[in-house]
Amino acid sequence: MFGSDNNKSAALNRLGLCLARMGKHMEANNLLERLLTKDREVYGSDSTNVIEDLISLARVCRNRNSAIVYVSREKVLLIHPFPSSSISLM
Repeated sequence: MFGSDNNKSAALNRLGLCLARMGKHMEANNLLERLLTKDREVYGSDSTNVIEDLISLARVCRNRNSAIVYVSREKVLLIHPFPSSSISLM
């Protein structure tokens, strides 16, 4: 339908953000978490697809007032969804 897996990933990511804009934060969160898991398997933990998924999840989490933590082999990414959303690399 979409062509490559990369196009499917991008389309599902946009769908997750659309769901969040419609106020369906739990549905958006669930979709983006499943997408993140699949993209890690297909592209690897340090791929741009995974980073885009994490950024989208951060946007959804910011609206839900929660935080996410992502750990890869070499870094920890902590995303705080507070008034001025910040991203920290440790």
